[in-house]
Amino acid sequence: MNISNYLKNSNVKIMLTVIIWYSLFHIILTHACRDDDVYSTVLSSFNDFHDFYAYFIDRYFNWSCRTLAEVLTIIFTAYPTWIWKVFDVAAFSAFIWLLSKVINTIYQKNNDSDNLSASALFMIVFYPIFDMKTAGWITTSINYFWPMLCSLYMVLFTVRHISGINQNVIQIILFLVCTVYSGTFELISVFNVSFAAVVLFILFRNKIENKLVFASFIISLFFLVYNALCPGNSVRASVNIDQFSSWNLMNTIEHINIALCATFSRLTSFSYQTGVQAFLLYSVFNLLILLNIHKKYKSVLLDTLMFLPLIFTYLFNQVDMKFGSIWLFNDSVSTIHVGQIRYVYQPVLSVLLFCFNLIGLVLIFKNRFVKGINCCYLISLLYMVAFGTRFIMGLSCTVYASNTRTYIVLLTCLICICLLLVNEIKIFEWYRKEFYGVCSKDSNFSPDYKGITALK
Repeated sequence: MNISNYLKNSNVKIMLTVIIWYSLFHIILTHACRDDDVYSTVLSSFNDFHDFYAYFIDRYFNWSCRTLAEVLTIIFTAYPTWIWKVFDVAAFSAFIWLLSKVINTIYQKNNDSDNLSASALFMIVFYPIFDMKTAGWITTSINYFWPMLCSLYMVLFTVRHISGINQNVIQIILFLVCTVYSGTFELISVFNVSFAAVVLFILFRNKIENKLVFASFIISLFFLVYNALCPGNSVRASVNIDQFSSWNLMNTIEHINIALCATFSRLTSFSYQTGVQAFLLYSVFNLLILLNIHKKYKSVLLDTLMFLPLIFTYLFNQVDMKFGSIWLFNDSVSTIHVGQIRYVYQPVLSVLLFCFNLIGLVLIFKNRFVKGINCCYLISLLYMVAFGTRFIMGLSCTVYASNTRTYIVLLTCLICICLLLVNEIKIFEWYRKEFYGVCSKDSNFSPDYKGITALK
């Protein structure tokens, strides 16, 4: 096949567009900064391997459990920035491609460009990429985004394994390597253990070979314990508490309120300070839930209930009592008494938003089965883990030192769920029928298709 024929492939054109977009973005707008400058001097200070080893032992006991990610960080920051840029462009492009492959595998689409286009659109338009510079472009990408990319490949491998798709030795090795690297990020290690446990249950139940998934589960469990026992995390928390002295003056309820409300504060705020992407993504997420509920149930009552989160989104910020951060909390709480309704306004709306979203997802994916497992359990787990990552981080004052990068996992998971909702409502098929008068060529998406079919 010559180049001209190769470029006629729609998937190739989409990926070229993605690569060009991220290349231009990295060339023009990214640069080494903040923690990047600190890490850039570390590698040159080592005299031998003993210094290398001693450095990471010290980091584990006095600062962070992400020792494996820090190996790459000190390497990439020590060399010209363009080397990292090449790798990061590849990472974002690969993330979009893997995301589309996961969705296509679940919905049994072969070489379909619809989900690749949708994945590119959602990542480019709704992913707040400037969150990647809050600790420095290089540091944040290596510690946050690259582990998520590895976890996504782990998901794709296991979904293909459940589907009975043969995978070669290189893919198996890459699967195990990605499992190791993704486990370096504390919250992703929690997701990996949960996901691997669910997959093992599916494989045991259906008597499918599970040695590789079991190995992935053991690796993920090891890193979960490794991260949980890291003494450096406690040391780092103590350092940050000194920066936010008011943290120890708050009671448990106040800590929970801040963790809960700060999570939804960004998702409901159309703010130039943190970017509008998170707000737009969450609005689209709620709209897709509403459209799916309307199409599936044709119920005025359910339509009304699923419309309420859009109203809650507007109401969330219509109050002077803010839980979005320690500073906003301190400024506003000094003017009220705990018993006043203003104190519970945002926490109640946060709980309502979470519950309505979860109920909507359960209703949409109810009775959708993959290998005998109800899809509503899997999607609900993904949703709860996504919000749980940000909520758990919000229970520590370190979240305010980490800034908006603490939303990266949450927003990425929301993008994934949105793509599932787009497929569930069959937007691509509607578009072809409405504008071209044709239906999808994929036999699984005939007009009477009911949702996710059981994987063969």
